Amino acid sequence: MQSRDLPGTADAVIVGGGTVGAWCAYFLRQAGLSRVVLLEKGMLGQGASSRAAGVVRLQGGTPEAVRLGRWSREFYLRQHAELGCDSGFVTQGYLLPCFTEAEVAAAGSRMAMQISLGVPVRWLDSPEVDEANPALAPGQTMGGTFCADDGYITAARNVTAYTVALLRSGVQVAEHVAFLGLQVSGGRVAGVTTSDGGIATGLVVLTGGPKLAAVGRLAGIRIPAGGARHQVAVTEQHPDLHPSRVPMVFDLSAGLYWRPEEGGLLFGMSNPDEPPGEDRSVDLDYLALMRERLARLVPVTAGLGLRRLWAATIDFTPDHLPIIGPALGPAGQLDGVTVACAGGAGMMWGPAVSRAAADVALTGATDVVDVSVLGLGRFDEAGHSSLAADPVALPFPQALLTQQAPPSPPAVSFLQEQPVPQAPGVQRTRALPNAQAGRQAEPPCTGTGQLGEDPSAMTTTSLDPPFLVTASSVELEDWGALPEATGEPMHTSGTTIWKDGGQEAGVWECTPGRSHWTLESNEFVYVLYGRMTVTTDGSDSTEIGPGDTAVFPKGWTGTWHIHETMRKLYVLF
Repeated sequence: MQSRDLPGTADAVIVGGGTVGAWCAYFLRQAGLSRVVLLEKGMLGQGASSRAAGVVRLQGGTPEAVRLGRWSREFYLRQHAELGCDSGFVTQGYLLPCFTEAEVAAAGSRMAMQISLGVPVRWLDSPEVDEANPALAPGQTMGGTFCADDGYITAARNVTAYTVALLRSGVQVAEHVAFLGLQVSGGRVAGVTTSDGGIATGLVVLTGGPKLAAVGRLAGIRIPAGGARHQVAVTEQHPDLHPSRVPMVFDLSAGLYWRPEEGGLLFGMSNPDEPPGEDRSVDLDYLALMRERLARLVPVTAGLGLRRLWAATIDFTPDHLPIIGPALGPAGQLDGVTVACAGGAGMMWGPAVSRAAADVALTGATDVVDVSVLGLGRFDEAGHSSLAADPVALPFPQALLTQQAPPSPPAVSFLQEQPVPQAPGVQRTRALPNAQAGRQAEPPCTGTGQLGEDPSAMTTTSLDPPFLVTASSVELEDWGALPEATGEPMHTSGTTIWKDGGQEAGVWECTPGRSHWTLESNEFVYVLYGRMTVTTDGSDSTEIGPGDTAVFPKGWTGTWHIHETMRKLYVLF
């Protein structure tokens, strides 16, 4: 789905084609805006939206969570009548078991709050838990809360549903178009800059899931949101795992949940000891640990193989609650710009967050949920929230460390006296041009651990070597437009790790496009992610990608065609 002919003007521009951005664009069209443009740098649903487990529950840990879950569930139930298709919501019932006296007490307080808001939740004692869940090992719990109205959707059907909604409502979807920044006049947004040109507009909604902080940096806004790895697996089929025998279950203390899936069991997990960062690889050791926990509670799973296994990077906020509200820049509120983030609950809260964000963008208020406490103003400069964290959530980090980035090879340490690894059989003799060649480098990042700063990127005037822990996810500074671009605008960011006279090392990232270079120094490059074709003037072309290395001599001239956003380690010498 692609529409690259961007209009010069729009009533609204939404950044991000995931669940929150797509449904928000749809709701803005439903509200009567004539020209709504949705920007997606990749393809619709390419991120976490297509990798979700789809849990939808009313048993929220705060009043805001309850209201968002209830609104989203009601929306899923009426989708088919409204759109002719739906996200596949299944009412399954959800059990939150308790294993300690402290958990029983917390569940009782939480249940009282939920009942006061109209949630049909009830307490099951230990024998009732066993009766309601025949697949569960008997006598394991001290009871638990259960809501029969809770259920789940199917991630792929949800992407299909919002794609249909966008098409039928007339939203203009621009895939493979990157958001590069805002155009601001007099404290109000006047337009956006994209990789395909500018769009004049007075209304912008910023979404982006685990990439939202990076989107905010492009807009000049600090957004305390990050990304964390989440793993999901599906077992083989077994008669004991028939949906009639297995309600959805959330083992809150372990951060492990499960539900029926195609005759087997789908289970998901997040590692509370894992630092934030983008990672879609599978942690087999942690998977094995959680499988042991699952086997103790659901014994039949011990002997079952896995039919599917995947990992996704999902978004989170420090208090595990959504962000819905006006953008706040260095000079205060930026009129016309709204920020929307589901806080890791895109399937559960996504439609409600989207509708609330659309309402706030249009009128400044919404009847979906009280957004007065959910805006950016609740966070201090270090990203700490004034709100207590939602107690019913995956074990997300409560601190933000670095900008999230696409998956890459293992982290590179400049303390290690070993060559940077190459892809098998790759031997390059031409170097990749660097955006900093021939002009002054940006100052290095020397953070103190505060939000927006990276403590892992350091410079030193001593003889100690500099050290970069995770080059693939280190937070980058905005280095602006690329002067060497020969076609569509290209945007760069980076960080300098080390500099000594004319020698320099760092990390550099650039958006897609074509550029032409004449290098003023030698350069060594290791590609972390992305793909491009390098053509030496008057010679052949070579395509390189993740894991490839290259060295270019001083004076090299040629063309660099980046096909997808590229990040590289570079050394100028």
